[in-house]
Amino acid sequence: MGAGLNVQYAEATLSNAIDFGLIGRSAGLPTQPQQADGFVKVTGSDWSVGYNLGVMYEPSKRTRIGLSYRSPITQDIRGNADFTVPTSLQVLRSTGQFTDTGAKAVLNLPDTLSLAVYQELSPRVSVVGDVTWTNWSRFKELRVEFDNPRQPDSVQPENWQDTYRFGVGVNYAVNDNLTLRTGVTFDPSPIKDEFVTPRLPGGDRTVVGVGASYRPSKSFSFDVAYSHVFSEDSPINQSSTTTGTVKGEFESSVDVVGVQVNWQF
Repeated sequence: MGAGLNVQYAEATLSNAIDFGLIGRSAGLPTQPQQADGFVKVTGSDWSVGYNLGVMYEPSKRTRIGLSYRSPITQDIRGNADFTVPTSLQVLRSTGQFTDTGAKAVLNLPDTLSLAVYQELSPRVSVVGDVTWTNWSRFKELRVEFDNPRQPDSVQPENWQDTYRFGVGVNYAVNDNLTLRTGVTFDPSPIKDEFVTPRLPGGDRTVVGVGASYRPSKSFSFDVAYSHVFSEDSPINQSSTTTGTVKGEFESSVDVVGVQVNWQF
């Protein structure tokens, strides 16, 4: 059995163009939509704490079963909002809006529960598999609250859904010092199509990875790994009376390189 403490630092920057041409016309000014854009940039940071628990059961020398839980973490991100308003539309600030102010956003990060199995097929070959549940339904919205009471909250509905991730891998021991690894994971997107946004595009992901572990002594070892993330194209079709229509498709892929050093004592 094991337990751990997670101390997490988060730093966030959210930026957004503002169609002051549309806002000005709504206020009776002779402006046109998309002809007088401004900008807002929100920056902030926070420290938070969580924990993780795990247990491993070994029914035989060739089989291990592990169960682990990582707690949710809530980040209360606080910082500042800086507004940039076109010179010709500074009159819009007379209402008290669009002025620099303090800001905050609460970010609810999910807890996870993982079940993993290790099975040795021969002295040199073993297979591993795992399934992980992620409580993404904690993420209901992305809301920025401004200290300026005249500035309405900026709210983006998210309504993510819980997911189950599945992975399988193979280990091959070349000798007592070197082990090679490969595996594949399917990680479905928690984002429903109707909630895909330019800020957080979704898409189911398939991860293929290779790696190696080298142990020059009984107490010291290090690991290297490379993974490529194949992400499913994610469509978007959003309309708003204040921001217009965004329609299209997101394409993405990710390469990950990892290095780990272990010292047992």
